[in-house]
Amino acid sequence: MTLPLPKRAAELIDQVKSGYHPGLALDKHLDPPADAEKQKPLLQRVCSGGADPKLLDSLNERRRQALPSAILWSGKSSGPLTLHLSRATALESAGIALHPIYGFAYLPGSGLKGLARAWAERVWLEAQPDRNAAVRQIRQVFGYAPNSERGKSWIPEEIVRDPGGSAGSVIFHDAWPRRWPQLVVDVVGLHHPKYYQETNDQKVPPPGDWEDPKPINFLAVDAGSEFEFALAPRRPEHADLAREAAEWLKAALADWGAGAKTAAGYGRIVSEGAPKPVRSPLRRQFECTVELVTPAFLAGAFGKEEDCDLRGATLRGQLRWWWRTMHAGHLEPRLLRRLETAIWGAASEGSAVQLALEPVSSGRSEQIGMAGRDNPLGYLAYGMQRSPDRPWDRPAKPARSQWRLAITARKAEFRRDPKSKNSDSTISADTVLGQAAAALWLLTRYGGVGAKGRKGFGSLADIAIEGVAALDDCERSAKALRDAVGLAPGNPDFRAPCLERIRISEPIQLRDSDPARALRAVATAYRDFVKTKSMQDRAPLGLPRKQNKIDMGRPVGPISRHPTTVHFHLARSGSELALRSAGFAIERLVRGNAFFQEMEATLRNHLSGPGPGSIGPGDGRRPGPPRGGPLPQATARTSAAGLLFSRGDRVRNADGEEGIVMDDVRLGEREMMVEIGGSAERERVGRWQKI
Repeated sequence: MTLPLPKRAAELIDQVKSGYHPGLALDKHLDPPADAEKQKPLLQRVCSGGADPKLLDSLNERRRQALPSAILWSGKSSGPLTLHLSRATALESAGIALHPIYGFAYLPGSGLKGLARAWAERVWLEAQPDRNAAVRQIRQVFGYAPNSERGKSWIPEEIVRDPGGSAGSVIFHDAWPRRWPQLVVDVVGLHHPKYYQETNDQKVPPPGDWEDPKPINFLAVDAGSEFEFALAPRRPEHADLAREAAEWLKAALADWGAGAKTAAGYGRIVSEGAPKPVRSPLRRQFECTVELVTPAFLAGAFGKEEDCDLRGATLRGQLRWWWRTMHAGHLEPRLLRRLETAIWGAASEGSAVQLALEPVSSGRSEQIGMAGRDNPLGYLAYGMQRSPDRPWDRPAKPARSQWRLAITARKAEFRRDPKSKNSDSTISADTVLGQAAAALWLLTRYGGVGAKGRKGFGSLADIAIEGVAALDDCERSAKALRDAVGLAPGNPDFRAPCLERIRISEPIQLRDSDPARALRAVATAYRDFVKTKSMQDRAPLGLPRKQNKIDMGRPVGPISRHPTTVHFHLARSGSELALRSAGFAIERLVRGNAFFQEMEATLRNHLSGPGPGSIGPGDGRRPGPPRGGPLPQATARTSAAGLLFSRGDRVRNADGEEGIVMDDVRLGEREMMVEIGGSAERERVGRWQKI
């Protein structure tokens, strides 16, 4: 339809076509698809809308002139930033704070004020010698209303009962960008939608791997965006209070972050002249360096070179998965979900675990030589090529890329009834951090990050964690948590991966230090094993999404996929690499250990020739039998009398160095793997003695 318009109206519409307002597009102009998973192209249109750098420069200059008494400073985001995700727009879960007039992303002053107050009350206040005076200073900065502070246990009761009220002495202005910020399409993957979204508490399904992941796209501000903050005293005599409030806000932005998804590392903004971080006495923190041993197929919403990087959300999702393996074999799904909510959060409850991830020496993404129909790497990484006749185009982050990881934990509240506002048990910050650290230990020993992380790609270097040296330590930590909150074992669903059904093979020395060659050797051996199996017998190795449904013995709904139950992990072993494999005996999918035993024997014969057996049930972890009968026993282990050292033993050499033995060492063996200062080294057995 063609409508006649006045000349001036037509000119204005032409301007909109050439650079439309992204906020109006998001709120009014987009025609939302019926399926929220298909809204990515519309979000791309929003990201390409109306940047006007000259206009922003003019606006910022006018604002500075209008705020002569304000304290101004700039801060740069160290990662992506997103906020107002739940704001009503034409699209689902895709809101973001865009200026209603000019269209650029900004941080509203009301949110910054709330963030600064939370920091002042929960961190700064704990370090003040005169608590009453400190509380009154916070009140003076932010203001208060009658009864507005009820329920805040950290505020003295005599102050809470004050019937008066007062406006704040500091004005928190919106934070505007210094340069027009680039919007990007980001993604979060919901891998167990039925487990997380089931509203009938008695019908929560287990977090098995047969569900189709649901990617949810949303808008974020790209990392490296710079914002200008402005705090102004209400009166000249309030200048000192404004300076104090600015310090609180700088610290909160750097340590906690602004906006949504801060538990996954979003929203951290480092300011000029930011004070040294003040550690809250109510929080515990673990820091380490995460390093890739093998290339990783990492990606954001598009799987392109520009978003090939390790994201906090990716690492957090893997930690959450491995954490569930510590508890899934003891709890029915509804109790497992409630305990998981207490530690890791949910849509209605914040997380007790917060991650911050920053690149240290993250190399440029690269193409891996996998082209060719008979290339073994292409077989191992099936799906990373668009078609067999095209060169490999899925970028990978190279080995040796490093990131600095900080895990921060606070106390958590466990509720048996998800609708209750009252806590049944309080989980200390130390316990919460211990749970996250144990999950990190499992991930860096047996898991991987990115696509094909179960096939050896994206393997992470071992990280030494105090108090965690073996699977037994992870199980003890998990049991201590369940005991602390009063969760007795009962009715677990063994369709979910759990440590009680894991089979760990002894590492296979690959006699190569090059990750690409080592992966190629593993791929060749793996392909030779798979080709000996019929399609029906390959079920433990994963079902493609288009595979015909296979009856797994129990009704779990339509099954169109199931990833492999076997995890390959390449670890550094002295100057070489070694292959670790872990298999989960998923109920009704893997019947016993015979499949894993055969695969391990084939891999060992191909990669290093005949060798010792594997670690299975009876390893000291006391795995429970499956419901359908006991698991077949693994290859017999050497008796305790035939062991010189056991996995997890603490040892010391003649130079005074201490380490942890990584595998059982039998009489007659000359070398062993010892973890020294966070790295694994191959050492002569005779140099070490048990502590």
